[in-house]
Amino acid sequence: MRRMGRFVSRYAIWVIVAFIAIGGVVAFIGIEPGSESDVLKFLPKSNPDVERFYDVNEKFGALNIAIVGIQEDDIFNADFMNRLGETTRVLQNEVNGIHRVLGLTTLSDFEIVKGVEGGVQPKVLVDVEHLPQDESGWKKLKEDVFSKRHVKGHFVNKDGDATVLLCYLAPKGQVVEITDEIKKEVRKRFPNAKLYWGGNPFISAHIFKVTEQDMKSLTPWAVGLIILVTLLSFRDPVGVLLALVATVFGGTIAFASMKLMDVKVNIVLSSMPVLLFAVGSAYSIHFLVRYYNLRKDEATGAAIENTFSSVVPGILAAALTTVSGFFSFLAMDMQPMREFGLFTGIGILSCLLGAILLVPAVLAITKRKKKIKKDKSKGFLIITMERVAAFASRHRIYTIVGLSVVGMFGFYYSTQVKLAMETSSFFSEGSEPDIANKFLSREFGGSQYVQIHIKADFDDPVVLKELRRLGDKIETVKYVSSVQHVAQPFALVSEAWVNLRRIPETRPRVQTLANYVLTDPASLQLMTRKRNEALLHAKVRINDAEKLLEVVKEIRSITDSELGDSFIAVNVEPDSSVKLKEAAGKARARLVADHIIALMRRADELPEVGKERETIVKDLVEVQSDWSFVPDKEDMKAVEDKIHAHLRSGETIVPLPDPGEEGDPARMLAKAMAALGPGASEKKKDAAARKTLKGFLDEESALTLTATLDPYLVDAWKIQRSRAILKKIEETIGVDITGTGKERQQLLETALLDLEAKRVALSPKAAKAAGLSAEKDDKVKEVSMKAFLTGAPVLNQGLSRSVEMNQIKSLVVSGVLVLLVMGVIFKSLSAAVVAILPAGMTILLIFGFMGFRGLYLDVGTSMIASIALGVGIDYAIHFMVWWRRSARELAGMGNLGKGDGEEEVVKVDALMAERAARKAAGKCGTAILTNALMVAGAFTVLALGDAAPLKTFGTMTAGAMFVAAVMAFTAVPALSGTLLLKRWALSGDAAGDEGELTMQEDRANEEGDDSFTDSALTKEVDKE
Repeated sequence: MRRMGRFVSRYAIWVIVAFIAIGGVVAFIGIEPGSESDVLKFLPKSNPDVERFYDVNEKFGALNIAIVGIQEDDIFNADFMNRLGETTRVLQNEVNGIHRVLGLTTLSDFEIVKGVEGGVQPKVLVDVEHLPQDESGWKKLKEDVFSKRHVKGHFVNKDGDATVLLCYLAPKGQVVEITDEIKKEVRKRFPNAKLYWGGNPFISAHIFKVTEQDMKSLTPWAVGLIILVTLLSFRDPVGVLLALVATVFGGTIAFASMKLMDVKVNIVLSSMPVLLFAVGSAYSIHFLVRYYNLRKDEATGAAIENTFSSVVPGILAAALTTVSGFFSFLAMDMQPMREFGLFTGIGILSCLLGAILLVPAVLAITKRKKKIKKDKSKGFLIITMERVAAFASRHRIYTIVGLSVVGMFGFYYSTQVKLAMETSSFFSEGSEPDIANKFLSREFGGSQYVQIHIKADFDDPVVLKELRRLGDKIETVKYVSSVQHVAQPFALVSEAWVNLRRIPETRPRVQTLANYVLTDPASLQLMTRKRNEALLHAKVRINDAEKLLEVVKEIRSITDSELGDSFIAVNVEPDSSVKLKEAAGKARARLVADHIIALMRRADELPEVGKERETIVKDLVEVQSDWSFVPDKEDMKAVEDKIHAHLRSGETIVPLPDPGEEGDPARMLAKAMAALGPGASEKKKDAAARKTLKGFLDEESALTLTATLDPYLVDAWKIQRSRAILKKIEETIGVDITGTGKERQQLLETALLDLEAKRVALSPKAAKAAGLSAEKDDKVKEVSMKAFLTGAPVLNQGLSRSVEMNQIKSLVVSGVLVLLVMGVIFKSLSAAVVAILPAGMTILLIFGFMGFRGLYLDVGTSMIASIALGVGIDYAIHFMVWWRRSARELAGMGNLGKGDGEEEVVKVDALMAERAARKAAGKCGTAILTNALMVAGAFTVLALGDAAPLKTFGTMTAGAMFVAAVMAFTAVPALSGTLLLKRWALSGDAAGDEGELTMQEDRANEEGDDSFTDSALTKEVDKE
């Protein structure tokens, strides 16, 4: 070290020139790396959950959705809809970075083409070009909108006074700019509406903006506080300025490196300037303190050399352990965290170079000598630290027991730390995202989605039914407000086609309807155009991380148990085996029972599921085997009304005359057909038609008309049979499941039609029990249907696991690096362990506090452990360096191991340890407390802002620094004992060789000579 000091002193001008040249390169590169506002950058792409999430985004475009909530007194009027349509058009076509916008004026609907049987065509749900012209028209439109299950509760709230726009952002868009443009366009057209900004893009932009604003406004105050504390302690403006220049050099190198490597400032990197000022400036101050002390009696060159010999080893140890803590972030799988660790470490190393190269080079050129006033007074804190260190050394057992108790407290509560990523932890109460979250949860059932990515052949009707069954099961999960999947639009199109909201029974019909379904942009979020992949969206009404974990766990369990990877699809014929018919009956019963329960749970009228489900399944199995439907007068009247409505709808091939004096032929025919009951023969129906329509139509026309009635008649009787089954189920479970809602009753009745499905899905186990094998029977088909959970809550689970693993990897790496550095510096593994223990205790207490307060371990709080280990260990290093110096000085006085007997030697050793601890606390107490105050104060300032991540990170980091400082004065003297004291005192080569200079200094201090006394930053301590 002395040689290095001699080199810097001799070639000072060239060192300064080199730094100026580096500054020129930095100026050429620039120190404005730009900003990164997307919090999705924190997602570790190597994580399977994250990989699947990005895969879903690429295929469905459902990753970055900006949700705009608009609330006015009444949205069903021409003025509002025109403004909504114009806003949607502008966002879709004129705002760069938006891939698609979904809202009431862009959603597709389907209508029957009059005069063409089975004809259907897509239309816009709310067509702004053809809005209603009167109140009755708006009432009908509102009823139509509210009748769409995929619209009500998703795009319009139940009160009809709020709607949402879903803006799907294109990949790699500038989130802040896009969201600002969205806000501008929406506010322009809805100046008096209540507006809400939800979804990941708005959350990302808000977090970035608030953090950026806080950093801009608070960083000058934090840096100012650091400078003020340094100035008050150091009492040398020129020296503080020199230290500031060295620290600024470190910061510019870090930012220039970012610019060179095209890395932008993210949320965590925004705290780097404060960290560099708080930590990096200490190295220059420590150097200047020692230099000024030596410069009183020595020439500039000699003072620089001796400063290198006595101080730089400790500075190197402190800096390298700090850098080790930051470089341990490179073991993490989150890119922003790796970038934070890398460039903060680079900044710390640059600050170190500025402290041990630039600062002494400037001192060598200027030959500056500071006048130091004698000041033997000790402050209250120094006296307190001396007494604490002496007590810890004198009462080692008590201190170790006390630390153990505190450590056990920390360990116990650290195990209670909740490992969960909660979205709300990224923003404060009352912020824009918080208000939007509450609004979306209240009016639209939440903003969180658990998605199930399913790979299967969705041209197969059985696959669509299994998808619906999975959705029905998930809809019964607590906190799930709604479920969306592609089977729903298929049923809606089918309703427009055949007036029955159900999944088609044949593959050709599914393929035909798919052409209409995929004209709707919303359906493209549910199924790919190739129809081989689909998404099921389960909307969750809560944001609490722990409850979300339970929801995800239950959905995963349902998906694994109910769906599996494959099933057996089989056609059930009249001549099929008894075992197959029984298995098919149970499968149909489960399919229908799950749908009935989901419809009931949707109306919050069936709170329990388990017992009722088994009862319903049992009833449905029974009605397929030995239950016969006997229609009553009400059934016949209902069938009559359905047939009459069809005959008068204008869709019949053979029109009937209008009612006249002889009666209504449509009513007469409908009544005659209904009177025949279900399953009437063609002969009976033809005879009834001839008799009823005689005088109205010729015989050929009458028979033609009767033939076209067959499908409608069959469906009408099926519906009446379904109603009878529903009544039977109601009697069994004691619950009115049909209620008064006409739509729900129709849905329930339609659901029961699946009891007659010929093609069913059997689990592999059920198929095997029925004696079926896809390998042996060509009519039996094994259908693959693989499902994977994804979505933000699932992603957060994966991210939580990643944070946990990152925490472990970072701590292990930083611990190993710190032990290695300490072992090399102190040339003793036991000394390295003692030095690292205070930081370890600090980590235990900080995480114990988190567990005690119920705080979550997230991306921000996971950084604290490595920072506490890397930065907090500095205090233990400085204390141990001075503790060793004091021990060697005492050994040089001949007091170590001079007792007459073994007991006396031990007693003397204990006394020496106590005296060394007291002296060490006096020598470095001010420096340690000052640095702890600098770091803690700076981060406390950052915690005063509005950014929630900075609040938590700043508060916890500030607390960690104070705890680490206190631990240095208690744990080191208590844990070191006399063994290390004796070893170090008798050894002359540990942590650098101060040589005779240190011995002379310490002896002089003992004698009251202040010629070697440190400046105000390390005031003279005690006179024994």
